[in-house]
Amino acid sequence: MALFVIIFGVIISKYITRLFKRAIFKKSDDPSMINSLTRSLELIILSSHNHFCAKCSRLGDIATGLLTSADASAIVFDLAFKRYW
Repeated sequence: MALFVIIFGVIISKYITRLFKRAIFKKSDDPSMINSLTRSLELIILSSHNHFCAKCSRLGDIATGLLTSADASAIVFDLAFKRYW
């Protein structure tokens, strides 16, 4: 059952990002920006879905810790690469 829920979340995130990509593609001419935005949206949806699944299986504290550390890492990498670009 858990595998089904995870696969369902992946399918839903692919569908939402495909709709988002079509809508953005009509308004923008930069394909690299569109790919970056859609990939970011897909990762956000998948991480939210994984967090929800972990909370449902009573592993919410572990999921919160993992998500918090991933956010902190993203902020550190953003600050590190901002200096060199």
